[in-house]
Amino acid sequence: MKKCITSLLLITISIGGFTKNNNITINNMINDIEIVVLNKSEKNWVGGIFPVSLIIKNNTGQAISLPLLYPNPAELSFDTPSPLEKKLQEDIIIDARIVPTTISPGETYEIVYFLNRYFNFVNEGKFEISYSLKTTIDMEGSKSTKGVYEGTFFIELKNPSSNEELEKQYAYYSNQLKSGDNKRRKEAVEALSFIDNPLCIDYIIPMLSIEDLEITGIEILSRFNTAKIQELISGMLSHEDFFVVSAAITALGTMNVQIPRIKFINMLSSGDPTIIWTGLENLSLNPDVNDKEPIILLLEELQKDSFLLDFYSSVIEKAKEYYSLLTDKESIKKTYENNRNNN
Repeated sequence: MKKCITSLLLITISIGGFTKNNNITINNMINDIEIVVLNKSEKNWVGGIFPVSLIIKNNTGQAISLPLLYPNPAELSFDTPSPLEKKLQEDIIIDARIVPTTISPGETYEIVYFLNRYFNFVNEGKFEISYSLKTTIDMEGSKSTKGVYEGTFFIELKNPSSNEELEKQYAYYSNQLKSGDNKRRKEAVEALSFIDNPLCIDYIIPMLSIEDLEITGIEILSRFNTAKIQELISGMLSHEDFFVVSAAITALGTMNVQIPRIKFINMLSSGDPTIIWTGLENLSLNPDVNDKEPIILLLEELQKDSFLLDFYSSVIEKAKEYYSLLTDKESIKKTYENNRNNN
């Protein structure tokens, strides 16, 4: 075991209880600061969620602070010599935000990370997991201290006796998605983001109707390419937020779903110029003379008010450009042939 060098920290790592067979402990007891990583689940099921608690206890007489990232694959990493499939972190979209954490003297702070981000757990067995934690701790009146802390633990998985056991766990985190506690909410999103079991779908769907979670919900659900999911994501094309609409278009493209033309025509009635532009852009990729009427209606509406003329100037220009294309049969033919060749 590699010994860590630090001037501030005690790190104790244990998973599944403090037993000699299941954990390795690293002790650097200096200045009475303790960090402990603990397994949150009493039972670990194949297909389940695997939370790991990072607990920081400040036993000093001074406040300490840590710029913790959440999620934190850059600073908190896991590895294994066991036959587990590791997930490539560079292939995972990371929306990490710094969680400024100040811990007063005598207080304890806990933040939960999830092993599902790092591994695919598909079989029963006992697995050896090693971790590496990079962190910086600031103490009042002292210089910042950086360190790399490493350890090894074991996790034992069993097959659930029924789906009910898994769904109970999924439901717990799904219910936290609407929590008023932002930390709990972030942890719930992270917990549900890396499950590969289709049983979790109904517990992820609520993200589509929760502000700021729509895009995450689209990205997660698009991995399950079913008719139900295609319909749900198609429904997000009518969302009022451009970034949500864009995420839905991207997801449907990845899923090889042909988006009905009417969806893009409906975007022309949006109050967001970027959504209108997106509708026009996608319509013009496969021009259809039947689009003339909705384009005329769009131009009439946008040119009613001088304020709208300024606000929607680029959209008006795009609409006029597309209308000109629709009036030129040769241009339509050429555009169609170019698109067919590109596909």
